[in-house]
Amino acid sequence: MKQKLVLAWRILVAAGMVGVLIIAGILASVYYREYLQDRHRNHSCTYTSDYSDAYVYERYYDGETVRLKDAATGEYLTPKLSYIYDKAVADTLTVFFQNGKRGFLNIYTGKIEIPAQYDKAWIFSEGLGAVIKGNKLGFINKKGETVIPCQFAWKNSFGQNKEFLFKGGYCAVSDASGKQGIIDKNGEWVISAQYDDIAAPFNGYRIVYRDNKCGLLDNSLRSVLPLEYDKITLADEGIIISKGSSQKMLAYDMKTVLQPFVYDSLGDICYNSGKTNDSGEDIYVLSDYKVFYINGKCGLIDKNGHVTVNALYEDITAINNDLFSCKIAPAEDFYITINGKGEVIK
Repeated sequence: MKQKLVLAWRILVAAGMVGVLIIAGILASVYYREYLQDRHRNHSCTYTSDYSDAYVYERYYDGETVRLKDAATGEYLTPKLSYIYDKAVADTLTVFFQNGKRGFLNIYTGKIEIPAQYDKAWIFSEGLGAVIKGNKLGFINKKGETVIPCQFAWKNSFGQNKEFLFKGGYCAVSDASGKQGIIDKNGEWVISAQYDDIAAPFNGYRIVYRDNKCGLLDNSLRSVLPLEYDKITLADEGIIISKGSSQKMLAYDMKTVLQPFVYDSLGDICYNSGKTNDSGEDIYVLSDYKVFYINGKCGLIDKNGHVTVNALYEDITAINNDLFSCKIAPAEDFYITINGKGEVIK
């Protein structure tokens, strides 16, 4: 009788252990499915075009493939691809990447309109898309037909990759020397390749660079500011121009001065009082002057906001409230001492 009870007990314990293992397996399976779903969600990003509902670019666990999926229906619109350009595009076509080549697909339907055949490609602008073939830049239409032959260099002299987009019928491209000019939609030079760089247009204006100076072209490609400025910044409120130690903001009529003095940044300047606190630490006092920066150089303004020292120096540190040590050259430790009026103290 005792042996039967022991055997029954052992059977119950074994059955209990099996039950625990089964439950643990079920929980592990549920957890793993949840883990995969979380991982799946973490590898997805949502893109909404300017003219369509949301689509999901679903990245897979290998981190190397992506598919376009309709967020509403869950329908996959593309095969697995290496990459889909998922920034906002005001167009029906976007760029995809597969097997080392680029092509174009329809962001509404997922249909591959132009097969992957280009070394590089950019989104369409004004009906044309820039592509690289044989290490040369050209432009195609939405049928995949070559409109402007691949004949331009695709890196400028600064070694920067650029977005080759048409704006107002014009696009900046490079010649074999790396200099940049501007072509029309027929591929004809309207401004010869003579600049080191041409910035993307802002409000219809393009900043041009040559020999460390910059100028400005308007939307008709006329020069409205000559190539003599150290820095030009285009903003909605106006054009900030920097030359030497001065910087001001002009209206877009190029005549009206909106702000006669504009600095890039402004900071406090302190000097050592020669006293220490209870912990033995030096006590610093805030100067009556502030240091301002223009195009990498610094100067001083007083507490009333008046410029007392032009932006001529690499660095300025305060010795006392009215004496300052100024670094002259960027690559050398050469300093002079000036007062708050900018007069050199010998």
